[in-house]
Amino acid sequence: MDNYPFLDFQMNSDFMSEFSSFINEVGEGDYIDKFSTDQIFPSRDDMIDWVRKIAFQLGFMVVIIRSDTTTGEPGRKTFVVLGCERSGKYRKYKQDVQPSVSGTRKCECPFKLRGKHKGHGWVLKVMCDYHNHELAETLVGHPYAGRLNAIEQSILIDMTKSQVKPSNILLTLKEHNEDNVTTIKQIYSARYTYKRSLRESRTEMQQLMMLLDRDKYIQHSRCLEDFDIVSDLFWTHPDSVHLVNSFNIVFLMDATYKTNKYRLSLLEIVGVTSIGLTFTAAFALLSSERQNNFTWALEMFKRLLLTTEGGPRVIVTDKDLALINAITNVFLETYHMLCTFHIMKNVKAKCKMLVDKQEAWDGLMEVWQNVMDCDDQSKFGGYVYRFEYASAAWSLFFDYVNRIWIIPYKTYFVKAWTNKVMHLGNTTTNRIKSAHWNLKRLLGSKDAYKALRYKRLVGRVSRYALELIADEVERVNKIGLDSARCGCILSSTYGLPCACVLARYEPGMIPLGEIHVIWTRLRFQEPCLLNRFQSLALIVKRERSTKRDPSYFEHVGTFLSRTEPSSRKSQVKLKPKEFARRAVPFLNQFHPICQPYIVDVVDVVADGHCGYRYIAALLGLGEEAWPTIRHNLYQELTQWRDEYANLVGSYDRLEELRQSLIIHDRSQVNAKKWMTIPDIGYAIANRYNVILVCLSYIQSFTIFPLRTSPPTDIRQHWILCIGFVNGCHFVQVQLQDGCPLPMVDIISSSHCYPEARAWSSFYTHRMQSFIELMGANQSYVDLGKN
Repeated sequence: MDNYPFLDFQMNSDFMSEFSSFINEVGEGDYIDKFSTDQIFPSRDDMIDWVRKIAFQLGFMVVIIRSDTTTGEPGRKTFVVLGCERSGKYRKYKQDVQPSVSGTRKCECPFKLRGKHKGHGWVLKVMCDYHNHELAETLVGHPYAGRLNAIEQSILIDMTKSQVKPSNILLTLKEHNEDNVTTIKQIYSARYTYKRSLRESRTEMQQLMMLLDRDKYIQHSRCLEDFDIVSDLFWTHPDSVHLVNSFNIVFLMDATYKTNKYRLSLLEIVGVTSIGLTFTAAFALLSSERQNNFTWALEMFKRLLLTTEGGPRVIVTDKDLALINAITNVFLETYHMLCTFHIMKNVKAKCKMLVDKQEAWDGLMEVWQNVMDCDDQSKFGGYVYRFEYASAAWSLFFDYVNRIWIIPYKTYFVKAWTNKVMHLGNTTTNRIKSAHWNLKRLLGSKDAYKALRYKRLVGRVSRYALELIADEVERVNKIGLDSARCGCILSSTYGLPCACVLARYEPGMIPLGEIHVIWTRLRFQEPCLLNRFQSLALIVKRERSTKRDPSYFEHVGTFLSRTEPSSRKSQVKLKPKEFARRAVPFLNQFHPICQPYIVDVVDVVADGHCGYRYIAALLGLGEEAWPTIRHNLYQELTQWRDEYANLVGSYDRLEELRQSLIIHDRSQVNAKKWMTIPDIGYAIANRYNVILVCLSYIQSFTIFPLRTSPPTDIRQHWILCIGFVNGCHFVQVQLQDGCPLPMVDIISSSHCYPEARAWSSFYTHRMQSFIELMGANQSYVDLGKN
């Protein structure tokens, strides 16, 4: 090159011009200010961590391109060159590898930093501060950024050993590090790498057999003929053997292949204890689901039965022909039952397309259910005939069910035969579904309570209560209105309508007023209670001194000092502490007559929605469900438009109330959107069938429901008390049981339905007591009189 100086100069000029044009194209990627620093880092790792943290915020990753350490040899210095992960070109790790069709991340990015050792630290210099590619907006899913560090690896290993799900592992890692961008795929890869390291050079089957030997499991295996390859493996725990011989009446068997990547069939055998719990009896990993494989597994299981009682009395499976034949050959005296859940599922899947109308399909399934539930062999033919007659318009439907299930397998699932054996209530292979099967008589239907009678209850009453009511509905046709035959056990012990009560509403809707309020509390943690407990804890802390609380022995000593004669000195010494009554917040905002009967006042968020927050909390929906309350009340005012217009004075006032309930976002609202009492109070009492007590310093009154009749049991009444304080805020008020109640609102008393006039008769004495305390001359308003 020295012989051609002009050529060398020309090449350098071309290179600089190209580089200049490149700089102009990517000039917006200048990051020199980000990485230029006079800081001296204590170590190389500190410097690299600092660089990578800034790069992470900018949207790219930094890697070590080259480094060296001084060893005393000429030309070697201590330095490190850092660059963008996309710098350089892709290099094949093997020469004979075919070129990839997916491309490469490498694009010869020129970004480079150089760090060198200086004195007792490291300094950083920017060599090139430009990128020739766009930076990522987020590094989530990035293969390098999502790598786990040593601490995160340790957390993952510990949680994997504890059988924690990958999704929960990822959540824990992100809680420890807000900048973590690891994905669930990388968690799975890290878990696999860890498990693979435990397995070392052993195969999966060798690892399984090693673990079984280590933990002293009972195992049997067999290999393919002429090959040293395991084809089937059977194992069980020694404790399971004791359970198998103690509870050998009923066993349930099912095979699945979705447990391993080789799709080998896993046969699981479970039993039932005397207290209804399920225990695992044995497992078998089979190379195929053939009769020969099942027969071998069942013979191994039969060896575990060491008692003189012999084999199990009942075995429940699904319709697996190979397993059915194997059971017949191995357990000759065992009664074999088929899973009724899978039978219904099969009929539904195969025959639903044959029936074009939903109502007809529901009717056919009900008749088919009656066939399965027939408990008398002499009547079974009649049930089958009725099923054939009902499905006359869909002959293929009856032909399929009769040919596939009734003729060959009726003794396997029809109660007329299965009820003669001791199956302990296990008629399906899924014991959880079996318990619900006898209760609901439905195949996991989401429309179990879609009937008209449940319309007012669904979504407002617990599922368990609906199930109890559904059972009671079946007694209505037999009991009718005769309360003597009914016994009213459900009403007295559960607070739910019994058969004679339900008969009064046939075929209409069951009113919510017949349900005890405990069944309408659909959440365990009510915000009003939580706030009350939290405020109580805070006040107790303020009232306590730093002195410790009395111990148990001191309380006992105090009690003895009261009952036994002792010296005055000992009595003074053991005198119990007298704690001051907890101060109730906002108490001075209510009339002095009401203050002694107020137990507690719980505040809610003051954002203009406070009144609706209170109603949502007391109904068990949670304070944050206030938009639902607004929506329900808007529907209430719209549905009963004419009645509320008379109640509030005019249609214009009604429209103002309706507009006050409409909001466009969850932010704080102005006074036009606030709750207004008593106008909105009427809608609350009617919509939720509750008694609303409204307290303030100036005026207090009670609003009863205006359309419904009250439940005869006063324990089913629900009283909500709302307080208006500071002239602009609503709070929750808890009153003493049986305390005096304010008088009925005069306007509402003249607009209620006749059947709703009985509400006030339950609270006559309480309202009269309130009037006497107020010193008023007028009597209470009796809604029972015209």
